[in-house]
Amino acid sequence: MAFAIGVADLSAWRARLEREGVALTGEAHWRFGGTSLYTGQAVAKT
Repeated sequence: MAFAIGVADLSAWRARLEREGVALTGEAHWRFGGTSLYTGQAVAKT
């Protein structure tokens, strides 16, 4: 699954994933802008 968020919301999403116990397994910073966060588990919709 992938979804787009604004750069201003990136830290809030990192914090939200941490609160929910979702560990990040990787991160990529793309040459033309953007950041991808990777997890080793599915994120359930709540």
